[in-house]
Amino acid sequence: SSDFNNIVFKEVIYTDQSVRLDQSLVQDEKNFIIIPSRNPAFVSGVLGNLNSLARNYDITVFGLNEWQRFTNLDVEYLHNLELHFASPFYIDYTSTHVKSFLHQFRTKYFIEPSAYGFQGYDIMFYFVQALRYFGPDFGNCLPLLHTGLLQSDFLFRKYDFQDGFENNGISIVRYARDMT
Repeated sequence: SSDFNNIVFKEVIYTDQSVRLDQSLVQDEKNFIIIPSRNPAFVSGVLGNLNSLARNYDITVFGLNEWQRFTNLDVEYLHNLELHFASPFYIDYTSTHVKSFLHQFRTKYFIEPSAYGFQGYDIMFYFVQALRYFGPDFGNCLPLLHTGLLQSDFLFRKYDFQDGFENNGISIVRYARDMT
């Protein structure tokens, strides 16, 4: 589309807070900012700077899955800046499927499930469903199976007749301004 041709890309080398990010932002338009850093101190600093600019600019930040493990990030900033990141795993604790799993897991084992508990359930559920719907030779039918899982999204694709299957499932996690 012609809209894509009108997109302006700018690269900013952000070394410290003396760099004026506002000079690269556009008022009254969306500003999408990609921060490919794994450095917690750097990410915290640039998000703080962008959060102060978000009062005057419409800013959406795209970051990395690793940021979930950073302990120094202000959650309010993540929501104000509508942080987006891609993740192979995401658990929506508001989902009735997840709530049911948690209740059953806690009742049976008297502990919280680890990430492996969720992953084990997803893998077993997916392949049992494949076996149920397609029988023991379900391998070539995997691209046809779409089922709700707890934390994963399996979208198997085969790119070449001789190759095996590759999972292309991924979740996009978005921190919304309404704190969801």
